[in-house]
Amino acid sequence: VQLTWGYNYQRIDHKLGNGTFPNKNKTKETDYNKGFTISSPTKSIYLNPNKALEKENAYIGLVWGMQKGIYTSKKISDYINAIKNDYINARRVINGIDQANKIAGYAENFEILLRTSTK
Repeated sequence: VQLTWGYNYQRIDHKLGNGTFPNKNKTKETDYNKGFTISSPTKSIYLNPNKALEKENAYIGLVWGMQKGIYTSKKISDYINAIKNDYINARRVINGIDQANKIAGYAENFEILLRTSTK
C-alpha cells in the first residue's frame, strides 16, 4: 500500500500514538488536517514520510488500514470473508477499481499458492 494524502499519514500516526485529534469522530477527510497535534515529532510518519517504510509502521498501514477501512471507508472484510472472495471489488479498499481485474488475478494466484503449500 502506498500512502498518499496528509490525512492518511495522520491516521497512521494517530494509530501509532504519535499524534491526536481534538475530535475523534471524523466525518470527512478534510477533518484530519484540522487540529492534529503531533506528540512525537521524531517518530511521526506525517513529518517523516520515509518512516512509513519501516516494518512495524508499514504493517500497521497495510493491515490495520485495510481491516478498519481507513483509506476509502471500505473494509477488506466487506469483500473477503468466510462467505465470499470478491477480489475485484476488494480493490475498493485501497484505491477504487483501477486495474481491479489484473490485481484480482494476482490475488487468485496467491490464494492458489497458499492453499497448495498447506497440503
